[in-house]
Amino acid sequence: MKRTNKIKINDAVWTNINIQLGDYLLKESFSNPNLNFKVENTDIVYHYATLESFLSIVESQSLYFTNLYYLNDRKEYKYGVEIISDTLKHQAHNETSESILKILNNVEKNLESNTNSSRYVACFSKNGDLLSQWRAYSNQGKGISIGFKRDYLEYFDGAFLNCTNIEYREKFQKKIINEIIKIIIAYFENIKTAIDWEGYNYEFLVSKSIISFIEDFTSSFKDSSFDEEKEFRLEYKIDGNINKNIGIGV
Repeated sequence: MKRTNKIKINDAVWTNINIQLGDYLLKESFSNPNLNFKVENTDIVYHYATLESFLSIVESQSLYFTNLYYLNDRKEYKYGVEIISDTLKHQAHNETSESILKILNNVEKNLESNTNSSRYVACFSKNGDLLSQWRAYSNQGKGISIGFKRDYLEYFDGAFLNCTNIEYREKFQKKIINEIIKIIIAYFENIKTAIDWEGYNYEFLVSKSIISFIEDFTSSFKDSSFDEEKEFRLEYKIDGNINKNIGIGV
């Protein structure tokens, strides 16, 4: 029998591959100029709320996270999916590898299935006195704009929350998605021959991994018409059924 030094794919190996990929993408986010764009940061970010919500936050010493579905601008996730779909079409148009074309097509076909992911957010603005926010979230200006130290909120980043600056520029949104997909495909193509994929569909697994990573970006993309919000966001993603509100201590 011919011996092989290839690693047999299984659940544990697949999990480890994606952990390593996640670490690699994190490093790239700091060093890759196509992923590392300058954003306006402030020391204080503001959460607009009604008086009732303000009292609840103070009394409970907690911030509550709301499912994206319940937000006034809940169509934003759909917007992110459309941005990704446009980027995929552009990549496929310029691709010659049959295997990579299958991957890109699989990603596009399965994007919509992720629009119902359980994603919960707490939203802030870098502007503490913005008319549109008073009207939308603070009872027509009769509520409160609560300031939070940004570095305190970022303390939780990576533990169980993601801290995100919302990106409003379509040009950069597509550039980010394009680069992430290219990095992930190159990563898998590099390890492809070292893995024994027998019994598994390579293209399907790679597309599944791409969706898992890029869907995290869809909730940080918004149409440029919302640019004045200058939004900063805490996001928590879960699976399963829970209440639509989640709280953390503040």
